[in-house]
Amino acid sequence: MFGGNDMLNEYMRNFGFTDKEIFLIICSHPVRKFKNETLYENIRELFEFLLSIGYSQLNIVKMVRLHPGLCCYTSNMIKEKINFLVSLGYSLNEIIKITVVSPSMFGLGIDNISNKIINLKMLGYSNKEILKQEIKRCEELGINMTFNPEADAADEISRILLFPSANKVETFANSKVYVVETKLNKNSPLIGKSLASFRSKYQLRVLVCAVKRGDEVYIPKGDFVLEENDYIYISGDNKETYKFFKHFNMHKDKLHDTMIIGGGRIAHYLTIKLLENNISVKILDNNYDICQNFSETFPQIDVINGDGTNQNILIEEGIRNIDSLVTLTGMDEINIIISTFANTLKCPKVVTKVNSNNYGSILNSVGLDSVISPKEVSANNIITYVRGMEASIGSKIKTLYKLVNNKVEAVEFYIPNKTDFTSIPIKHLQFKDNYLIACIIRNGVVFI
Repeated sequence: MFGGNDMLNEYMRNFGFTDKEIFLIICSHPVRKFKNETLYENIRELFEFLLSIGYSQLNIVKMVRLHPGLCCYTSNMIKEKINFLVSLGYSLNEIIKITVVSPSMFGLGIDNISNKIINLKMLGYSNKEILKQEIKRCEELGINMTFNPEADAADEISRILLFPSANKVETFANSKVYVVETKLNKNSPLIGKSLASFRSKYQLRVLVCAVKRGDEVYIPKGDFVLEENDYIYISGDNKETYKFFKHFNMHKDKLHDTMIIGGGRIAHYLTIKLLENNISVKILDNNYDICQNFSETFPQIDVINGDGTNQNILIEEGIRNIDSLVTLTGMDEINIIISTFANTLKCPKVVTKVNSNNYGSILNSVGLDSVISPKEVSANNIITYVRGMEASIGSKIKTLYKLVNNKVEAVEFYIPNKTDFTSIPIKHLQFKDNYLIACIIRNGVVFI
């Protein structure tokens, strides 16, 4: 079904993987670099080795689902890591238990594993205590500890495409409340106005909860005056946020189609989400096998085997007329170049994937505001989950997000009972500097 080596597909199916999972594994990076014949031999040898030392078939399937890159490891690489952990006093059963939940451990160098253990020992932990803590944590978290950078990135990109007026979108309270980022360009009617004046004048039920100006971040009060090139973060429900953008001529119409450059795993997850929202998709990739896989998996989309850096091909495929472009190749520089070209053609919405943090000033200078980093998205999701769990021990925190390049935290929490600060008008509550209540939800109604 996926081209190349039928033995690989058949072996993976018999082992317990679905066709869709096999497709995602083959398209993942760095698995896609392998020739199918080489990949088949490597996977078969690796799986047989893991089975021989005590891993069950279900264990192996779970590990590969969490970490497809495991298919690129050789049995000798795995053996080296296991022998090292055994030399530290860990039993094979303990190692199996932790690596099934966290298979990425096999991707760490021995020096990295050793340094982590040394650092924990400096805090007074023994080898056994370290591993027991990790195993206990994994048992408590179960599947909630897993994460998928590509799926997380696709989620964020889809939110941006479904709300094209914003650079970035976060949701709270089961999507009842939005926090959206947008930039004030030179023609914005908000420039020179205080927050209090435009709220009272236009009666909009939204709140500007943060402002990024250059390298500075502000939690603004009512007398804060907006300036050109400010990035503002607005909270409100879907209806009021939409009204805000429409009122100040910042609204963009709903997208009907998108062109995706690069056909990896992010493109796969994103295509599913866009099709669910009736947005037509065109995929362009220079790898024939990937194009064939996409064409077979998604027969309702257009798949083009071509070079996304070739301007003539992009124009020929309709880049002048599309509603949005998403660049998802494996090279940041190529993504930036293609996105910049799309910007010069006035493409209504451009989303750029970058992995490096070194391109911030370049991206700003060429006007690329909707930028996604899969590593950063997943890191924020993990931090959010862990911080939320830690905080929830003594409170009712439901969600914690990081905004404005991780410089601002937005916390959603539930108040189940009467406390010292309930039944008191908000204006009479004492807040620390740079804290504010962005919204309250009571009986399903959003109050700003």
